[in-house]
Amino acid sequence: MVNFIVAVVAILATAPLTIWGVRCARKYRRTASAAVSLLLMFGLNMKVDPPPPPQTETARREEEEAKDDEPK
Repeated sequence: MVNFIVAVVAILATAPLTIWGVRCARKYRRTASAAVSLLLMFGLNMKVDPPPPPQTETARREEEEAKDDEPK
């Protein structure tokens, strides 16, 4: 429930900036297309690694021991 509230607040906080950006993009069409081109060439080529899983979800594998207690 808290995540939903945070998402709604974030959308409401960024809505005026989005509307202003669309208006500026319509007014300055060439500059906006140049900025989008630069973002596509340089900004979207970054790699995002997912966070590691919590310790409770990691599988712990124990080695199987041989019948005479000698490692395989």
